[in-house]
Amino acid sequence: MRTVLTAVVTIVAAASAGCLAKATTQTIQLSPEGTVNWVAIEREVRSTERDPAARTAEEQAYLEAARQGLHPVGQALAALAPSSLRTTILRDRRPFLVLTWAEFDRIDWLAQRALDRLGVPGTSVLEQVGSGWRWTLTADLSADADHDAVGELLPLADTDGPLRVVLTSGRFAAATGFRLVDDDTAAELIEDDGDRERDDAEPKMLVLSLTWEPAER
Repeated sequence: MRTVLTAVVTIVAAASAGCLAKATTQTIQLSPEGTVNWVAIEREVRSTERDPAARTAEEQAYLEAARQGLHPVGQALAALAPSSLRTTILRDRRPFLVLTWAEFDRIDWLAQRALDRLGVPGTSVLEQVGSGWRWTLTADLSADADHDAVGELLPLADTDGPLRVVLTSGRFAAATGFRLVDDDTAAELIEDDGDRERDDAEPKMLVLSLTWEPAER
């Protein structure tokens, strides 16, 4: 099971819908001030249907939805109320290549919207720490999430490899629930493999935190 809460970061196992095959990467680009660009790249998108007519119909339906920003990733990002959202079809021949880009004013607002949408009790806070900033998310995963909202946001958990947070400037100084990589300029979400024994009588609290410092002048 992939521990989730989308970029924030969600709570379910990623899965591809229908018979579309694709490779997906999703990255959160984080500025020193806490603004966010969420970038989703869907590569090698194609139908695996054997019937030519069904294959063509499924692929054209995906392309038409992407042109309108109504493909699953676009709809999931729209549900989190970005300040800007756009989709670009970089290759409109099979296999397709689609870029979806959403802008959010602050990482704490984005994460709180995800919690509220899922119906998961928790808080998302951005605070200044010295010359840098710290974002902390706390969520009670023992609560039952809204199943419809989980399905709505599930495309944001569909990514090959861990979700990455990349600083546009500066370096991460500390992290909880992430591993720091690339000389502390990026953080990768540590996924729960689901193998650890848990005491179901105790709340399953998820805590994610990132602390970063601005670039030296």
